[in-house]
Amino acid sequence: MVASGVMDRTLKDLRQAARLTQHDLAVAVGALDAQVSGWETGRAKPSLKYIRPLATALSVSTDEVLDAIDASPASSPDKTEQTDS
Repeated sequence: MVASGVMDRTLKDLRQAARLTQHDLAVAVGALDAQVSGWETGRAKPSLKYIRPLATALSVSTDEVLDAIDASPASSPDKTEQTDS
């Protein structure tokens, strides 16, 4: 069961609650600062390889990360990041 209000939290909310800068989060998950910015603004969604590292860095569950991605502005399925792997 999810606590009231948790599903409305965005990636930015989770990052700020963890007292991390975008740069700190990027370093922790092995991404670029610009990628984190894109995830928070909804310009892009993190690829699956970042979900577990994001959960660990933000001290939340992977479900909470996925909910936060969906709650981020301008979230749409066609904006998933392309990776070279």
